[in-house]
Amino acid sequence: MEIQWMLVLYSLFMGLSIGPFALLALTDACEKRPALCKWASLVGLSCIILAGIAAFAHLLKPLAAINIFNNLASPMARETVFVLLTGVVAAALAVMNLFNWLPGLRRMLAWFGLVLAVISVILIATIYLLPARPAWNSWLLPITLLTSSLINGLLLAWLLVAIVPKQGDETGLMELAAKLRSWALPVFAVYAIVTVVFFLMAASQTGGITRLLVGDLALLFWLGLILVGLAAPAALIWLGKKDPKASALAAFLLVAIGVLVVRAMLFPIGVRIPITSLW
Repeated sequence: MEIQWMLVLYSLFMGLSIGPFALLALTDACEKRPALCKWASLVGLSCIILAGIAAFAHLLKPLAAINIFNNLASPMARETVFVLLTGVVAAALAVMNLFNWLPGLRRMLAWFGLVLAVISVILIATIYLLPARPAWNSWLLPITLLTSSLINGLLLAWLLVAIVPKQGDETGLMELAAKLRSWALPVFAVYAIVTVVFFLMAASQTGGITRLLVGDLALLFWLGLILVGLAAPAALIWLGKKDPKASALAAFLLVAIGVLVVRAMLFPIGVRIPITSLW
């Protein structure tokens, strides 16, 4: 099955939006760090806009997307509604931060956006639960996509804290970066385990795990996922306190590549094919 890159990017960017929402909802950024708050809200909104562009680019007739709302009970309509609501909340949050409106409501709105973003990622993932595709038809798939979004979003939040210049007499940015890094460690461990287990089980449904070990998916699995997407960023997150800026940037980019590979591999692994060795 040909990789649908626009759908890959759609899922990737919606997952990334979790990070800025989490930064604003779970930390003191809204109350004590106005510059960081503005950047986080703008980055979160940008992620959702890019997700929407990718989704429309996937459609042969983008204007026909309005027909989705003819049946609001359909899974695709629910997904679209939640993505749009997440975008509205992100836009409202960005406007409130840019113009310093309603400071007391920002964190509450960020919590609402975080919940909507998580639900959106889950709904996007459940679209792939099809009996006709045994490799996809497992709840490990939405769990894999959700955990990949959580770790990618957390690393984006860590990166924002590390690179956004502090304003005035702001203090405690190093402590905030260390907190986000400490959250990322267990989430990354869960993501790594769930993802590897999912692909081993999926491959067993479509030709055997040798597809991953030495077959048509070996290069993506070993180089793209295991080495670049898991092993290298694991070391960077673990050692991140020594050079937070460089570690945060490198870990985020490497995990983003791994998350991209995870989503790209869904398409070929969904098809049962004869095993052919790469070597």
